[in-house]
Amino acid sequence: MKSESRRWLTAITLLCLAYPAAFAPTEAVERRCTPSSTQGPWAAQPSTHDAESTEGVTASMAQLPLSFEPNVGQTDAQVAFLVRGAGYGAFLTADELVLSLPRANQDAVAGKKEFDPEAALSHRPEPAAETLPPAVVRMRLTGADMTTPVGELPLEAKTNYFIGNDPAAWYTDVPNFGRVRYTDVYPGVDLVYYGNGGGLEYDFVVAPGANPDVVAMEWDGAESVEVDDAGTLIMKVEGGELRQASPVVYQDGDEGRSPVSGAFDLIGAGRVGVRLGAYDPAKPLVIDPVLVYSSFLGGSNGDYLRELEVDAAGAVYVTGTSFSANFPTALPYDSTNNGGSDVIVAKLRPAGNGFIYSTYLGGILNDWGRGLAVDASGAVYVSGDTESTDFPMVNAYDATLNGGTDDAFVAKLTPMGNGLAYSTYLGGSGSDHSDALVVDSDGSAYLTGSTDSRNFPVVNAYDRTFNGGTYDAFVAKLRPRSMFDPRLVLDYSTYLGGADTDTGHDIGVDAYGTAFIVGATRSNDFPLVRAFDTDHGNYYDGYVSKLTVDGRGLLFSTFLGGWHQDIANAATLARDGTLYVTGETYSDDFPTSFGSYDRTFNGYRDAFVTRLSPGSFFGPAYTITFSTFLGGREQEEGHDIAVTSAGIVFVTGTTKSADFPIFDAYDGSFNGDYDWFVTKLSANGAVLNYSTFLGGSNSDQARAIALDSSGAAYVAGNTESEDFPAVGGVDSTHNGESDGFIAKLQ
Repeated sequence: MKSESRRWLTAITLLCLAYPAAFAPTEAVERRCTPSSTQGPWAAQPSTHDAESTEGVTASMAQLPLSFEPNVGQTDAQVAFLVRGAGYGAFLTADELVLSLPRANQDAVAGKKEFDPEAALSHRPEPAAETLPPAVVRMRLTGADMTTPVGELPLEAKTNYFIGNDPAAWYTDVPNFGRVRYTDVYPGVDLVYYGNGGGLEYDFVVAPGANPDVVAMEWDGAESVEVDDAGTLIMKVEGGELRQASPVVYQDGDEGRSPVSGAFDLIGAGRVGVRLGAYDPAKPLVIDPVLVYSSFLGGSNGDYLRELEVDAAGAVYVTGTSFSANFPTALPYDSTNNGGSDVIVAKLRPAGNGFIYSTYLGGILNDWGRGLAVDASGAVYVSGDTESTDFPMVNAYDATLNGGTDDAFVAKLTPMGNGLAYSTYLGGSGSDHSDALVVDSDGSAYLTGSTDSRNFPVVNAYDRTFNGGTYDAFVAKLRPRSMFDPRLVLDYSTYLGGADTDTGHDIGVDAYGTAFIVGATRSNDFPLVRAFDTDHGNYYDGYVSKLTVDGRGLLFSTFLGGWHQDIANAATLARDGTLYVTGETYSDDFPTSFGSYDRTFNGYRDAFVTRLSPGSFFGPAYTITFSTFLGGREQEEGHDIAVTSAGIVFVTGTTKSADFPIFDAYDGSFNGDYDWFVTKLSANGAVLNYSTFLGGSNSDQARAIALDSSGAAYVAGNTESEDFPAVGGVDSTHNGESDGFIAKLQ
């Protein structure tokens, strides 16, 4: 077979850094290019690739948001193929790749203009953003013998051009392809372009006996071309940068997966080669994952993203807190910061390159957004806490701030983000905080958090009495009265805790309406039911609890931890009732399971990942089926967790360890202070599928993770790093003390 006589050298993703206004098809293109298939040239296509097949590419072709369209006369004769992707213009000619990167006047980007009080008072219209000529970058191969490129992997979609009134000038049924190949650009070396998760990638395919050292890329149009110490290629262009991460290469074989070192190598002015370590030429080399997009999100002060969700179309929803008067808003419910900090809610386009909407939500004092859920209609539910007596109230269960420091709140935004379906306070005379929120299929909202109010509203409660310590956890369920009456009803609300401090950190609900809660407790007498762990350690233990459907009883409750401090930060519930938990532990005796990835405590504080499966009828209601440490010699915190339908586990959090376990990384080097980590574990918890740093030179905190149907991971948090890698998103510029940040890893 041909696949046995060739091997992959490297795959390099073209990811555009900066140009926040450039990443959307122009109106002209949308008018003139009409797909004749409902799938369209940007739709996902079925894969025809097998990892061992003759025509294989390194990344999965199961989903292709970009396609290659041959030039049949619809554009300049020099163009061989147009690239139909999200955001940039790309063209393949007989001998080069041409990137056209539209730019906007950065002073006129929405949400980033200086406030002009005179203009505001006089109601003068704001000037339109100035259109600047595109930045053009070209890539040629030095000393190559370029052949006519050939389209491969035909797609179902066709493109039609109806230009002018003369049908003779129309072009119909123009084919679309999944990739393009230049054959034997060097002796025994093919150049292949293809799409992966919105990114344009290229591979050099090297036959056994061929010399990979002859490969040399010449970049023209960049002000400078550099390779940093990590092997990352950085090209400065007018208005921003193009950045290609150092190749991370591995080989699969009977003995498992083996990494191969790879890096870009600057071999002359504007000329770049690829340097590889030792490898087996009989096996394929693969690079994974790809950073599809990543973006700052904030204004000139502190901005912090706390929770994230993604819908079936790939649109991303985030909530958090902003202290910035100029946080970028779009089609908002409220375009103005109301005082102190406000809750922010935003919905981003699937390509990550712009807002569907973005809004403030708050009152005159401080308001914090912490929990987020999205229903099937696209309506967004947000919870958190507020100090504001004028927090907007609609169809409220309780329309009055109750005193103390702050109250919890729950709000539902309409699907377009420009209105409130309901909003309510929830609290007593003390301090009340909601940390997490989930919504069931009926639109009922379940929330958990912490309260020190002795008069927190309790209804149909498992526990009606505050138990002691600084806080008790609480669990509450709210719903509209009926489909015709949107006023809120408190179905149940209960304390959960013991004589010391207890906090609720995350909540899930199953198909029956049964709520699961995880958090931390200092209480030796925390209520336990059918527990697998009844021994409370020193200081805090994590806990997992399951309420009855009506909130009046406990079906299951257990400690989760070792002798030292342990905190359960987040959990996700699989359809089969399996529960996955992540958090942080100081305990070298934290319960781990045989065969798990890492059973040895690594340093000062480790993250952990634990899977709980339903147990026997007579024993504990749940048992540990895998549990692993995840960390290096310094400090880690697991902040959020997500699971595919096949049980593949994704976890994100924060690390201070330069030796945090890394594999198949987008970024294999610790960047400084605290970095994000994103780790993908096999379904049995034994193997890292990938694990990567993500960050800059200052403090970076990952808070939330969600998955789409293709297995792409979306991560949100905040960063103090101006050099955090921003690629193809809504904003490539760090704006203030701390910015929110969103990234998509394919």
